Amino acid sequence: ADGGSPPPLVLLGPHGDAVGRPVRGDGPAQRIALTLPESGQYTLALGAGQGDYALTVALERAAGAPTATLPPSPTSPPAGMAIAIGQAASGVFDDPETFGLWAFEGAAGQTLTIRMDATTPDVEPVLRLLGPDGALLARDDNLGGARRAQIVGVVLPADGRYTLQTWGKGHRGGYALSLIEGLIPTETPPTPITATPTLGPTPLPSPTPTRVAAAMFGQQIAPGETVQGEITDAETPDRYAVFAPAGSILSLGMFAAENSPLVPALDVYAPDGDKLADAAGAPGDATAVISGLTLPATGAYILFAHGQPDAPLGGYVLSVGSGHALRLTGGYPAQIGQTYQGYLPRRGDQERWWFDLPANLTFSAQATLLDGAFTPAIEVIGPDGEPLAATRDNPDPSLLPPLAATLPGRYEVRVSARDNEGIGRYLITTALVSVSPTATFAPVSLDQTVTLRQGDTFEVSFGGVPGDVIRIEALAAPGSPFDPIIALYGPSGRRLARVDDSGASTNDATLQLALDDGIGQYRVQAYGYALMPGAFQLRVQLAAGP
Repeated sequence: ADGGSPPPLVLLGPHGDAVGRPVRGDGPAQRIALTLPESGQYTLALGAGQGDYALTVALERAAGAPTATLPPSPTSPPAGMAIAIGQAASGVFDDPETFGLWAFEGAAGQTLTIRMDATTPDVEPVLRLLGPDGALLARDDNLGGARRAQIVGVVLPADGRYTLQTWGKGHRGGYALSLIEGLIPTETPPTPITATPTLGPTPLPSPTPTRVAAAMFGQQIAPGETVQGEITDAETPDRYAVFAPAGSILSLGMFAAENSPLVPALDVYAPDGDKLADAAGAPGDATAVISGLTLPATGAYILFAHGQPDAPLGGYVLSVGSGHALRLTGGYPAQIGQTYQGYLPRRGDQERWWFDLPANLTFSAQATLLDGAFTPAIEVIGPDGEPLAATRDNPDPSLLPPLAATLPGRYEVRVSARDNEGIGRYLITTALVSVSPTATFAPVSLDQTVTLRQGDTFEVSFGGVPGDVIRIEALAAPGSPFDPIIALYGPSGRRLARVDDSGASTNDATLQLALDDGIGQYRVQAYGYALMPGAFQLRVQLAAGP
């Protein structure tokens, strides 16, 4: 560096994790030397600072072998890869192993929501946020294979340049990236927690509707399914059957396929042959939606899908939804007391937000329209999959009155248009009303021997509430050179702490702190320095309650 200390330096592996940091030395230079753990694209991240510096990357071989010196890496993002808070951008993965790098300037204390949406069918978004020092702050690895990766409510720890790393899980295609500054909830401040609630296991999310590549004339469609078809003869509609019991509520929607000129129309006939309902689109609105149809009898209901008279023919998508929603989308982790931005891209969509809650907690929610022309409505599904509340018929459907969560587990807050009448963006805000005392509390307690291979990390999650004091220890075996590192992340995705050596004479890592990131699942990450292999003892326990 010229005239001062060099900027912080870290080497990031193909998956965005820090795999190497400078070795300690007396001089101003920083040097990273290690054996690369795997093949792939590596990134050198430099922290904030001003001044000139020299950066050299060299390949080291056995003694006596020639050494090749590579040219310095660029110190700023490639052209077109800068993004600012409040902006949206798009990117393309031209090669299966291509990673995207985006840089933005952030300030300490800013709360951000970062979203990466696939714009082509194959891309499975993966999103990572790196701090000014190159450390991994938050990530969404999109293990469920959804079309969106999202980091919600992350609080920036310092001023400086942050980096977003994007990946399509080995698929070519496009994606959209948006960087949104978080909003502060406007509800009444929550009642202070007076007792520690009990957190329990969470069930798996409900599956998304089954998609059928091509429909067959006369086939049966079950509620929750979507089929694709094409109208090739204006005089011959496509025919389908739906079997359902009396009293069931169905919603049906027919949409023109992408680039199709079809103006869809849909007719529904009851088992006795009487016409029960119909809907038709119009030029500029290629959708035909029947919302909340209550079935009068048990039997087979016949659907006729066709186009408007004297209109062009073409392809379509037909969805049958159980209840008022045609299609469930999303499934994003969220935290009580935060505000998130959602989007309904198609009429009849219902977007899901997941909250991991303890028993005997009471919360409220409100949906606010940002753009579009619809009235937001809210529905809540409990951990057992049963509906708990719906605001569709309330005087103000956008407001969910205080609701008691009597069971511990995962709750779904779903947002849709009340009558499936429109699309657009909205805000969903939740607030903690109260937490009642519980009779028992099962504290977190983990004592496990962990063995890591080169490049591996180990993670474990536990339920916590503000005020819990957690003690985490990573202890290497006596005489072992393994150097464990531990990091703790809150329900919002914010990194709360990172600890390497507990003292000058030990490689062990010990962390004890009071939780302060809200109610939900906290995540412990443990790994070796430079992601080296080794074994250690990991202990996580509740040291004190609030």
